[in-house]
Formats: sequence, C-alpha cells, structure tokens
Amino acid sequence: INEHGIRCNWRGGDVPQLFDLYRRASRAIRDYDPTLTVGGMAFCSTGDAMEQFVRFCREEDLPLDFLSYHGYESTYDAVYQNAVWVRRLLDRFGFTDTRIWFDEWNYIGFEHPWEGDIWMMIRNDETPELCREVHENQKNEVGGAFAAAALIALNDSPCDKAHYYDGQIASNWCGLFDAYSVPQKPFY
Repeated sequence: INEHGIRCNWRGGDVPQLFDLYRRASRAIRDYDPTLTVGGMAFCSTGDAMEQFVRFCREEDLPLDFLSYHGYESTYDAVYQNAVWVRRLLDRFGFTDTRIWFDEWNYIGFEHPWEGDIWMMIRNDETPELCREVHENQKNEVGGAFAAAALIALNDSPCDKAHYYDGQIASNWCGLFDAYSVPQKPFY
C-alpha cells in the first residue's frame, strides 16, 4: 500500500528487486531466443522512475527493445510532450533504436478547474460525483475530441505504438462503447 493508501501491483517489493527481476528476465529471454522483443516496464507516468530504469539498463548493458508507459492526460499537448521526453531520455542513454510504446492512454479531467491529485479525488468515497464526471467525460464529446486530438498529436510524435484504454464494455474506463455495446463519441 502506497502513501495514499492505494494497493500497488508490485506486492511488497522494492525498486532494486524490480530492477533485478528485469535484469534476470531480460537476460533469460535474450539467452533463450535473441530474436524476441524485450522491454518494459509499463510505467504509470514519465519521470524519475523511468529515468532510473533506463540508466539501470544502460549500466547493466541490458536489452531494451521498447519502453512502455501509461498516460492519462487532460490535454493532447501533454500526450505529445511525454513522447518527446521519452525519446530524448532514451537517446541520452544510447537507446536510439528503442521503440516507444504508449501502452495505455485516455482522457482524465473535469470540465472545471481543479486542484489536487485527480487520482485521489476520483478514488475518494466521499465524492463519487467526481469519479462519475471523469468517466462520463471519457465517453462523451470531451473524450471524443481528446481522443481525436491525441491521435493527431501521436502521429507527429516519436511514439511507435499507442493503445487506447480501454475497450472493455464492463470497464468504467471504456470510452469506446456503452454497457450495451453501442459506440460512443471516442469510438468515432
């Protein structure tokens, strides 16, 4: 559980253990079949942790065929700027051929100014209307406009792959379809 009281996917491990896991796995995969694509880490954002990981891969001479990350933004410019930042990071450490996989993205935001951590606001049981507003915006004309603008921005960015999150009908994050499989604005 992190400082916000949210259970993390990395169950009780620490950063050195995570990096050691990548070292062992990436080398084992490459030893097994040098043609397999090796990479990761599906970072939840760009920043210091990603930089530490890329530095670690360089220092340990580890394979890094792709670097993946998530992004939930309220502007298409942030989508573009994050991809540019990742490319510069990889290039700085000599990973000039490493592909960028934006493995999970969607709109996150309110239609009015806000302060604070949006993730904590939408997880707060005392303000369910904020969670509803974020998820409705992902599905309506706001989310549709953002998806179109983000795709245009991604075409101009150094990003190699981008995966919208998500298309599961039962998910709150699904902006593509409603609960009855009817396409919504972002679908188009």
